[in-house]
Amino acid sequence: AKASSAPAAKEVKAESSAKKAKDVNADALSNSVVDAALKQTTITHGVGDMDVDKQIALGYYKVNNGLHHEAITYFGDMLRKQPELIAALLGRGTALALIGQYQAAEADFTKTILLQPKLADGYKRRSQVLGALGKSVEAIADLTMAISIEPKCSDSYFQRGSILHKLGEHTEALSNMKEAVQHDSSNKQYFNLMGLVRNALGDCLEAVAAYEKAIKLDPKYKEAICSKGQAYRDFGMAAEATKQFTKSIEIDPNYANAYHLRSFLHFSQGRHSG
Repeated sequence: AKASSAPAAKEVKAESSAKKAKDVNADALSNSVVDAALKQTTITHGVGDMDVDKQIALGYYKVNNGLHHEAITYFGDMLRKQPELIAALLGRGTALALIGQYQAAEADFTKTILLQPKLADGYKRRSQVLGALGKSVEAIADLTMAISIEPKCSDSYFQRGSILHKLGEHTEALSNMKEAVQHDSSNKQYFNLMGLVRNALGDCLEAVAAYEKAIKLDPKYKEAICSKGQAYRDFGMAAEATKQFTKSIEIDPNYANAYHLRSFLHFSQGRHSG
């Protein structure tokens, strides 16, 4: 009996040592992930408790790296312990929105707003899911509230301008885009949307000027180059339009919209082949 017990004891000891080593490695890995999360993530809704803030950073790290389902579970666990933790509500809502669970995301953002009515981020994020749900009027109202709280937030003007443009309210949209670029002139998307709005208003040359500003910020911005071609086409400058469509295709040979616009232009000119 004694002879047989010794190997068993050794085996248990070896298993125990292996488990400890595994735990140490897991802790080290966890700490390295948290460190990476802290470097990548700005904790804008931290609580001032380092342990909690590290958890928040890790949750947003998961969201930012495409681990949306993991993030939802992770933030859900946090919310079971702290149901009114703003960062967790925003984090889970964002992850839910990214997988198309818009109504659940709306619920998280609405709870955030009820807890902190003066937090612009809650209104901005809810506006995005409201827009995805087709609730454009409500989305605009949320963005208007966000702007009243943070009047210099360029992204809120951009989002509101985008919705107004889709609704055909181009004059209002242009007003918002002017505000957006006034507060941030380094965002290529702002100038691209301004160009689309101006083109919708019939200001083709002004549209081209806006696209050129976007392209100056990113010379390979295929969407702006293609849109610039469309503005030239609308202005009757077919050769220049073709040049821009072709340039977009050279940047991205799989860019379907450029092929479509170029072929439509050729068809309108009676060029049905080649």
